[in-house]
Amino acid sequence: MEQFNRNQKPYVKCITKEEYNTNKDKLKNNEIINIDNKQNNPVTKTGGLYCLAKNNSFVHICKVNTIHSDNTSIELQPLMEINWEQWINFGGQRKVTKQGNLQNYKEFVEEIHSILPQTNRIERVDLDDLEVPEVIPNEDNKQLFEEMKEELVKANKNITTLTNKIVVLTSTIQEKNQETNKEEEHNYPLGNIVMLFMPLIITGISNYKIYL
Repeated sequence: MEQFNRNQKPYVKCITKEEYNTNKDKLKNNEIINIDNKQNNPVTKTGGLYCLAKNNSFVHICKVNTIHSDNTSIELQPLMEINWEQWINFGGQRKVTKQGNLQNYKEFVEEIHSILPQTNRIERVDLDDLEVPEVIPNEDNKQLFEEMKEELVKANKNITTLTNKIVVLTSTIQEKNQETNKEEEHNYPLGNIVMLFMPLIITGISNYKIYL
């Protein structure tokens, strides 16, 4: 839901000293104010922007909430305040002399729409004044805590068991590798043995006149 009707031309009025003094606290606190609507070119639609300008100083951007049945006054919801430089940069006239609709309003409306969400009032909170409610454990909380504790204990045991198994398996593999290496060092292949003793075998065959 939009905060104001972006298709309506904003209404501009130079706020009088009396109007400002009467409404300055409400404008500051974004509270509903009543403004005279009896002048020429009165506001006839709700939902659009209403700009209360003080030349070379500031502009209060409001939203038209209600037009009273007698059409002599309207209710405005203050939204934000911009300075005069912003007003000019957004497309406002350099001097407000008479009230009426802002003609070149498209850029102005979009600029206000883009910065309006950033101007939400945030009340400052003193941390020392905060009342932190005391958390009183009940039976449900205790039961939940005990169940969580049991799950953590089980998980820890499983991790410990798995770690021990990995250590044992690693040690076993290392021992097997060492035994295999030793066997390979002392276990000569049969072919090598035959080649080594081949001269003696030939000599024996010749001496004993063994014929194959």
